[in-house]
Amino acid sequence: MKFETDLIELIQRTKDIMSIRFTKPKGFDYQPGQFIFINLGSGESEMTKHLTISSSPTEAFLEITKKLTGHPFANALAALKGIMYCLKDLSETSHSMEKTKRLGCSPGE
Repeated sequence: MKFETDLIELIQRTKDIMSIRFTKPKGFDYQPGQFIFINLGSGESEMTKHLTISSSPTEAFLEITKKLTGHPFANALAALKGIMYCLKDLSETSHSMEKTKRLGCSPGE
């Protein structure tokens, strides 16, 4: 199953810690401590990392928090703009988020 979400805001927690807040897709349920795989880029430049969801399941948004290490993935995450993202339900314990175009990413796929 896939879920659509939009970037809400980037929150600079400290000089090297950033939270990325997304709209919480309808039907996207998770338990505290669950993680998602985040895929950024495409083709040869695609990067994938897993990050723990830092928001509470009771909140109306979905948030991840990342230390900005200067690694290409961290830099790409910090540079996100208001783009739609797709969350793929992989199992009961993890989800995958991949940057997509608005077309081709819809609930139930």
